[in-house]
Amino acid sequence: MNCATAWSAARPLLLAACAVLAAPAAMAATANASCGIVSGTSTNFGVYDVVSTAPTDTVATITVRCENLDAGNPNTSLTIAIGGGSGGSVNGRRMRHTGGSTDILNYGLFRDSGRSAVWGATPNIDAMTQVVKVQNNRSAQALFTIYGRIPPLQDVTPGDYADQVQVTLSP
Repeated sequence: MNCATAWSAARPLLLAACAVLAAPAAMAATANASCGIVSGTSTNFGVYDVVSTAPTDTVATITVRCENLDAGNPNTSLTIAIGGGSGGSVNGRRMRHTGGSTDILNYGLFRDSGRSAVWGATPNIDAMTQVVKVQNNRSAQALFTIYGRIPPLQDVTPGDYADQVQVTLSP
């Protein structure tokens, strides 16, 4: 994952920020389908302006592929959980400055486009569940959308900021 710095001499208050989604190649198995994460994009926030009163938003996706090899129920329930990263809490995610500064940039990952439902790591509470229909001897994909936000007016040092969170797929 590469979070490119978007530094501008004309606007020295700009910095780049991103959070990396670390998705292990784990497979989840149910009685009817075998599923795994096949792709995911990083939540690259791009340029963050420390004097802007508007939040900096981004969208990322995770694609899960399931294969059904027996004649059982075609409906498979999938849950994606996302850990707290370096902040240790899903409600207090933090990106750290990668250039030696001790500055921290707060951000959030959400399950909804309004960015009100925090995406966490606890099934049936703050993780996201979807049902994917996989016919016998076929495959199907499910797409999970992650909505990211950096709150405005955080006084931080210009440069790159990054965090890494654990993504877990469960049947």
